[in-house]
Amino acid sequence: MESNQRSGLTVAIILILAGVFFLLLNVVPQLQVLISWPILFLVMAASFYVWPFLFPSARRGLAGLIIPGTILLVLGLIFWYCDITGRWGDWSFLWTLIPGSVGLGMALADWVGRWGGETATVGMWMLMISLLVFAVFATFFGSELLQIIGPALVILGGVALLVRSFIRPKPKA
Repeated sequence: MESNQRSGLTVAIILILAGVFFLLLNVVPQLQVLISWPILFLVMAASFYVWPFLFPSARRGLAGLIIPGTILLVLGLIFWYCDITGRWGDWSFLWTLIPGSVGLGMALADWVGRWGGETATVGMWMLMISLLVFAVFATFFGSELLQIIGPALVILGGVALLVRSFIRPKPKA
């Protein structure tokens, strides 16, 4: 079976299974209690992550799917946190992690796809800035635990920048 046929078959099977799953969710009320909607985000994220590994010959191109997969993963974790704690008001600053999820996705995609460019560097900067903005908001508006984690993240960010300033890459000649 050729790669195009195999990928079409895989997508068809996934769509059929997803449709059956959604149908069961709507027909069998007990399933809705067992499966929370943040879990659906995590399942969708996983579906984006598998493609580069299912088709290693196309990994370089398929690695880009890791970026939306990481966004869905972080959204699922944010919604899961809000669902478990009941602190939906925290969404007012938890959204600041979404740009960081794009950056993390870029760095992971660069690593998996072996892109070898500046994508990982840009992604890590996006992640760092997003985490620092999150930390500042969490310090002032978060729960008691987040009010401790927030300043710790700010301190770690400062230490990372301090270390980076001493370990500069040598300029290219």
